[in-house]
Amino acid sequence: MARRESWIKAHGEDNNTAALIRSSWAARGVWYALQLHTMDRCDTPGVLTRSRKAIAIADLALELHTDEQTLRTAIDELLGAGGLLERREGGVLAFPNWNKRQAGTATSNRDAWRTTKRRQRESKRLGVDQSAHADGPTPQLRSLK
Repeated sequence: MARRESWIKAHGEDNNTAALIRSSWAARGVWYALQLHTMDRCDTPGVLTRSRKAIAIADLALELHTDEQTLRTAIDELLGAGGLLERREGGVLAFPNWNKRQAGTATSNRDAWRTTKRRQRESKRLGVDQSAHADGPTPQLRSLK
């Protein structure tokens, strides 16, 4: 089975927030790496848990291919920065406003729907078979019997 490719929505405005500007390069890298990590290896995106429990720093360091002290220092910096990372009940680390930040906007959802419908109408007009087409390889023309 193919592994799904993970992604997060990164906002350009993040680079202009005081919390991130004041953070070290190491902390910024850990911030993005932890966000991606929650998509792949955690119970819930945006929350660093496994089996509903906080993930040990030693395990996180191993999974992120870094040493424990570097990770601990970066996490402490992110927790102190305000708004980048928070510690919840049971020592669980989480990203504030995760769902809001990762959700699509109403405009982008409408635009995506319109684009899909436009492509479907154009494909139908051209006689293109879209059965295996989902923005992937070029669709094949149906035979014109």
